[in-house]
Amino acid sequence: MASRFDNLTASQKLSIQKNIQADNTSAFLAVQLKFDSETIRLWTGTGTLALDSNTYLGAGNLLNVSAVEDDSELSSKGLDISLAGMDENIVNLALSENYQNRQVTVFMGFLSGNNEVASSFIFFRGRIMNMSISDGPSNNTVSIECENRLVDFARPSQLRYTKASQQNLFPGDKGLDFVQSLQEADINWGPSKASGGGSAGGNVGANPIDAERSIRQE
Repeated sequence: MASRFDNLTASQKLSIQKNIQADNTSAFLAVQLKFDSETIRLWTGTGTLALDSNTYLGAGNLLNVSAVEDDSELSSKGLDISLAGMDENIVNLALSENYQNRQVTVFMGFLSGNNEVASSFIFFRGRIMNMSISDGPSNNTVSIECENRLVDFARPSQLRYTKASQQNLFPGDKGLDFVQSLQEADINWGPSKASGGGSAGGNVGANPIDAERSIRQE
Protein backbone atom coordinates (compact mmCIF):
# COMPACT_ATOMS: atom_id res chain seq x y z
CA MET A 1 0.00 0.00 0.00
CA ALA A 2 1.31 3.43 -0.94
CA SER A 3 1.71 5.83 1.96
CA ARG A 4 2.54 9.49 2.41
CA PHE A 5 5.33 8.31 4.72
CA ASP A 6 7.11 6.64 1.80
CA ASN A 7 8.59 9.95 0.62
CA LEU A 8 10.18 10.76 3.97
CA THR A 9 13.90 10.49 4.46
CA ALA A 10 15.38 7.87 6.77
CA SER A 11 16.19 10.51 9.39
CA GLN A 12 12.60 11.84 9.30
CA LYS A 13 11.16 8.36 9.75
CA LEU A 14 13.52 7.69 12.66
CA SER A 15 12.58 11.00 14.29
CA ILE A 16 8.85 10.24 13.93
CA GLN A 17 9.32 6.78 15.41
CA LYS A 18 11.20 8.20 18.41
CA ASN A 19 8.53 10.83 19.05
CA ILE A 20 5.71 8.29 18.81
CA GLN A 21 7.39 6.12 21.42
CA ALA A 22 8.31 9.01 23.71
CA ASP A 23 6.22 9.79 26.79
CA ASN A 24 6.41 13.59 26.71
CA THR A 25 5.45 14.39 23.11
CA SER A 26 2.11 15.20 21.49
CA ALA A 27 1.06 15.32 17.83
CA PHE A 28 -0.26 18.40 16.08
CA LEU A 29 -1.50 19.58 12.68
CA ALA A 30 -0.69 22.94 11.12
CA VAL A 31 -2.55 24.42 8.15
CA GLN A 32 -1.19 27.00 5.71
CA LEU A 33 -3.64 28.71 3.32
CA LYS A 34 -2.07 30.96 0.69
CA PHE A 35 -4.49 33.62 -0.53
CA ASP A 36 -3.60 36.44 -2.92
CA SER A 37 -3.61 39.14 -0.26
CA GLU A 38 -2.16 37.21 2.67
CA THR A 39 -1.33 33.76 4.05
CA ILE A 40 -3.33 32.26 6.92
CA ARG A 41 -1.43 29.90 9.25
CA LEU A 42 -3.23 28.00 12.02
CA TRP A 43 -2.48 24.97 14.14
CA THR A 44 -4.39 22.61 16.43
CA GLY A 45 -2.88 23.87 19.67
CA THR A 46 -2.98 27.04 21.75
CA GLY A 47 -0.67 30.02 21.59
CA THR A 48 1.81 30.46 18.75
CA LEU A 49 3.91 27.84 17.03
CA ALA A 50 7.16 28.42 15.10
CA LEU A 51 7.42 26.07 12.12
CA ASP A 52 9.78 26.48 9.15
CA SER A 53 10.49 30.12 10.08
CA ASN A 54 6.74 30.91 10.06
CA THR A 55 4.40 31.64 12.97
CA TYR A 56 1.15 29.68 13.30
CA LEU A 57 -1.73 30.89 15.46
CA GLY A 58 -3.34 28.40 17.79
CA ALA A 59 -6.95 27.52 16.95
CA GLY A 60 -7.28 24.54 19.30
CA ASN A 61 -10.34 22.39 18.72
CA LEU A 62 -11.80 25.03 16.42
CA LEU A 63 -9.55 23.71 13.62
CA ASN A 64 -10.55 20.31 12.26
CA VAL A 65 -8.84 18.39 9.46
CA SER A 66 -10.45 15.34 7.91
CA ALA A 67 -8.65 12.02 7.54
CA VAL A 68 -6.76 11.27 4.34
CA GLU A 69 -6.82 7.74 2.96
CA ASP A 70 -3.83 5.94 1.46
CA ASP A 71 -4.40 3.24 -1.12
CA SER A 72 -2.38 0.89 -3.30
CA GLU A 73 -2.57 3.22 -6.31
CA LEU A 74 -1.14 6.66 -6.95
CA SER A 75 -4.47 8.50 -6.86
CA SER A 76 -5.78 11.86 -5.77
CA LYS A 77 -7.38 11.95 -2.34
CA GLY A 78 -8.98 15.18 -1.16
CA LEU A 79 -9.16 16.70 2.29
CA ASP A 80 -11.65 18.89 4.19
CA ILE A 81 -10.75 21.64 6.65
CA SER A 82 -13.23 23.36 8.93
CA LEU A 83 -12.60 26.51 10.95
CA ALA A 84 -15.17 27.26 13.64
CA GLY A 85 -15.52 30.55 15.52
CA MET A 86 -13.08 32.34 13.27
CA ASP A 87 -12.51 36.07 13.49
CA GLU A 88 -13.76 38.63 10.99
CA ASN A 89 -10.52 38.59 9.01
CA ILE A 90 -10.83 34.96 7.95
CA VAL A 91 -14.54 35.31 7.18
CA ASN A 92 -13.83 38.30 4.95
CA LEU A 93 -11.20 36.30 3.08
CA ALA A 94 -13.76 33.56 2.43
CA LEU A 95 -16.27 36.13 1.13
CA SER A 96 -14.03 38.40 -0.95
CA GLU A 97 -10.90 36.47 -2.01
CA ASN A 98 -10.45 34.39 -5.14
CA TYR A 99 -9.88 31.18 -3.26
CA GLN A 100 -10.07 28.54 -6.00
CA ASN A 101 -6.76 26.84 -6.85
CA ARG A 102 -5.00 28.63 -4.00
CA GLN A 103 -2.31 26.53 -2.31
CA VAL A 104 -2.98 24.52 0.83
CA THR A 105 -0.30 22.78 2.89
CA VAL A 106 -1.00 20.69 5.99
CA PHE A 107 1.88 19.75 8.26
CA MET A 108 1.93 17.01 10.87
CA GLY A 109 4.43 17.09 13.68
CA PHE A 110 5.28 16.40 17.30
CA LEU A 111 5.91 18.73 20.19
CA SER A 112 8.62 18.27 22.77
CA GLY A 113 7.03 20.71 25.20
CA ASN A 114 6.33 24.46 25.42
CA ASN A 115 5.18 24.53 21.79
CA GLU A 116 8.60 23.45 20.57
CA VAL A 117 8.55 21.37 17.38
CA ALA A 118 10.51 18.15 17.73
CA SER A 119 9.84 16.96 14.16
CA SER A 120 7.41 17.68 11.33
CA PHE A 121 6.63 16.70 7.76
CA ILE A 122 4.17 17.63 5.01
CA PHE A 123 0.98 15.65 5.56
CA PHE A 124 -0.99 17.03 2.60
CA ARG A 125 -0.38 19.46 -0.24
CA GLY A 126 -2.99 20.63 -2.69
CA ARG A 127 -5.37 23.41 -3.73
CA ILE A 128 -8.63 24.90 -2.51
CA MET A 129 -11.61 23.82 -4.61
CA ASN A 130 -14.54 25.21 -2.67
CA MET A 131 -15.14 27.33 0.40
CA SER A 132 -18.42 27.88 2.20
CA ILE A 133 -19.58 29.68 5.35
CA SER A 134 -22.16 28.37 7.79
CA ASP A 135 -23.55 31.27 9.82
CA GLY A 136 -24.88 29.98 13.12
CA PRO A 137 -26.34 31.76 16.14
CA SER A 138 -23.15 31.37 18.18
CA ASN A 139 -20.31 31.38 15.63
CA ASN A 140 -19.32 31.14 11.99
CA THR A 141 -17.84 27.99 10.49
CA VAL A 142 -15.71 28.12 7.34
CA SER A 143 -15.57 24.82 5.43
CA ILE A 144 -12.78 24.34 2.90
CA GLU A 145 -12.69 21.54 0.34
CA CYS A 146 -9.20 20.76 -0.95
CA GLU A 147 -7.98 18.54 -3.75
CA ASN A 148 -4.65 16.77 -3.88
CA ARG A 149 -1.99 18.16 -6.23
CA LEU A 150 -1.94 14.78 -8.01
CA VAL A 151 -5.16 15.81 -9.75
CA ASP A 152 -3.04 18.08 -11.97
CA PHE A 153 -1.83 15.01 -13.86
CA ALA A 154 -5.39 14.39 -15.06
CA ARG A 155 -5.84 17.93 -16.41
CA PRO A 156 -5.06 18.59 -20.09
CA SER A 157 -2.26 21.06 -20.64
CA GLN A 158 -3.26 24.38 -22.21
CA LEU A 159 0.30 25.16 -23.31
CA ARG A 160 1.55 24.67 -26.86
CA TYR A 161 4.94 24.57 -28.51
CA THR A 162 4.52 28.09 -29.85
CA LYS A 163 6.27 31.41 -29.42
CA ALA A 164 3.33 32.83 -27.46
CA SER A 165 3.31 29.98 -24.92
CA GLN A 166 7.07 30.12 -24.52
CA GLN A 167 7.03 33.87 -23.94
CA ASN A 168 4.31 33.42 -21.35
CA LEU A 169 6.50 31.01 -19.38
CA PHE A 170 9.92 32.48 -20.12
CA PRO A 171 9.78 36.09 -21.35
CA GLY A 172 12.65 36.89 -23.71
CA ASP A 173 13.43 33.27 -24.60
CA LYS A 174 13.78 32.72 -28.37
CA GLY A 175 13.77 28.92 -28.41
CA LEU A 176 10.42 28.65 -30.22
CA ASP A 177 10.50 31.83 -32.32
CA PHE A 178 10.85 29.94 -35.63
CA VAL A 179 8.33 27.15 -34.99
CA GLN A 180 5.59 28.83 -37.03
CA SER A 181 7.81 29.43 -40.06
CA LEU A 182 8.93 25.79 -40.00
CA GLN A 183 5.37 24.58 -40.57
CA GLU A 184 5.45 25.58 -44.27
CA ALA A 185 9.19 25.33 -44.87
CA ASP A 186 10.36 23.14 -47.80
CA ILE A 187 13.24 21.09 -46.43
CA ASN A 188 15.12 18.57 -48.60
CA TRP A 189 16.49 15.68 -46.61
CA GLY A 190 19.36 13.39 -47.65
CA PRO A 191 22.33 13.89 -50.05
CA SER A 192 21.85 15.75 -53.32
CA LYS A 193 22.08 13.79 -56.60
CA ALA A 194 25.24 14.19 -58.72
CA SER A 195 24.64 15.69 -62.17
CA GLY A 196 25.55 13.61 -65.24
CA GLY A 197 27.63 14.52 -68.32
CA GLY A 198 31.19 15.81 -68.60
CA SER A 199 34.40 14.00 -69.56
CA ALA A 200 35.50 10.64 -68.24
CA GLY A 201 37.93 12.34 -65.89
CA GLY A 202 35.09 14.33 -64.33
CA ASN A 203 32.92 11.27 -63.78
CA VAL A 204 32.74 10.78 -60.02
CA GLY A 205 31.73 7.15 -60.35
CA ALA A 206 34.48 6.21 -62.89
CA ASN A 207 37.15 3.62 -62.12
CA PRO A 208 40.46 5.36 -61.20
CA ILE A 209 42.47 2.93 -63.39
CA ASP A 210 40.29 3.56 -66.46
CA ALA A 211 40.55 7.28 -65.88
CA GLU A 212 44.36 7.08 -65.82
CA ARG A 213 44.48 5.08 -69.11
CA SER A 214 42.19 7.65 -70.74
CA ILE A 215 44.53 10.47 -69.75
CA ARG A 216 47.62 8.64 -71.16
CA GLN A 217 45.89 8.01 -74.50
CA GLU A 218 45.13 11.69 -74.84
